[in-house]
Amino acid sequence: MKSKSYPIIATIVCSILFLFGVGCRPAHTNIDKQSENMIEIAPTGDAELDSLLFVAAHAPADTNLIMLYNDIAQIYESQDFEKAKEYYLKVRNLSEQLNWHRGYNWYAIGFSMLLGREGLSDSAIVILKRAHELATEEKNERAMAVLTINIATIYKGKIWHETALEHYMQALSYFEPLNDTRMLIHIYYMLCDLYSSMNMVDKAIEYGEKAYALSPENPSVIGVLAGAYSNDYQYDKANSYLEKALQICELQHNTFVKGLVYGQLGRNIVSISDTGVGIPAEQIENLLRLDRKRGRGVARNAPTRGTANESGTGLGLIICKELLEKHGTTLHIESEAGKGSRFWFELMGV
Repeated sequence: MKSKSYPIIATIVCSILFLFGVGCRPAHTNIDKQSENMIEIAPTGDAELDSLLFVAAHAPADTNLIMLYNDIAQIYESQDFEKAKEYYLKVRNLSEQLNWHRGYNWYAIGFSMLLGREGLSDSAIVILKRAHELATEEKNERAMAVLTINIATIYKGKIWHETALEHYMQALSYFEPLNDTRMLIHIYYMLCDLYSSMNMVDKAIEYGEKAYALSPENPSVIGVLAGAYSNDYQYDKANSYLEKALQICELQHNTFVKGLVYGQLGRNIVSISDTGVGIPAEQIENLLRLDRKRGRGVARNAPTRGTANESGTGLGLIICKELLEKHGTTLHIESEAGKGSRFWFELMGV
C-alpha cells in the first residue's frame, strides 16, 4: 500500500517556475541544493513521467523531492523494473540523509514488492522488517500496520499461508476499529484470496462478502468473491457475480480484469491486439457496415493497399463478422486513436 502524495498542482507550478528561472524553496533540508544548471532530460514518451523527471532534475534535495522520486518509481513499475528500482533507491538514500522515516517506508514497500515479483522474497522481507523496526521505535502504529500488510503479502507469495494469515490479522486488528474503508477493502480482499488458497471456503466467502459490501463496483473484489463461491461448488452464484464483474469492466473499459473474469467463467476468447494508430470512435461502426461504401465497393475506412501492395476491398472484417455470426458468436472491436486496437470474439461450445 503506497501513498501518492505529491500534488499535481505543485508539479505544474514548479514546472512553470523553473521554466522562468525561479527556483522552488525547499520545505526543510540540511543538504546542499542541487545544481541550478539546466539538465538535459531524455523524453520517455510518457507526458506525466517526463514532467515529473524534469521537475525532479531541478528540484532541491528536500522531502518534496522524495515524493517526486516515489511517484516516478511507481510509474516505472509498469514500464521498466530496473528504472523503478533505481528511483526507489533514490527515495531510500535521500530519506536516510534527511532522517525522514515516512520516505523510507515508501522505499521499503515499493522496492520489496518489486523484489517479491522477481522471486526475491527473503530480501523483500528483510527490507520490510527493517522499516517496521523504525516505525516501532517511533511508535507509529499506522505505519507498523501498513508494513505488516506488505509483509503478509510477501509471505502469501511464498505460500507461507499461516504466517501470512497471522500478519493480515494483526493489521486487521488495527484498521477495523478505525473503520478505515480503503485499508479494510484491501485486507478483506487478500484474506478472501488467502483462505481460498487454504481451501477454507467458508472463511473465504465471509471475507469476500465483507470486501464486496464496502466496494460493490470493484470488479477485482467481485472476481475473488466469485472464486470463493466456485470453490464451494456454488457455481450459479459465482457466475452471477462474474457476469456483474464483466458489466462493470465494460463500463470502466477495464480490459485487463475483463480478461481475468473471462478466464474464471471458463470462456475461450480469441483476441488480436496491436499498438498502431488506432481507429477513431466515429469510424468503428462503419467498418462492419456494407451500406457505408463509396466508389467501387471500397469501404470508407479501408486502406487502398494491403501489406503486399494489393488492392483492398474493405470486406475483410465484414466477412469475418458474418462467419462468426453464423457460428453463434460476435466480433468485438475496441480501439482508441493513437493507441491501438483490439479485435476479439468468444469461441462458443468449446
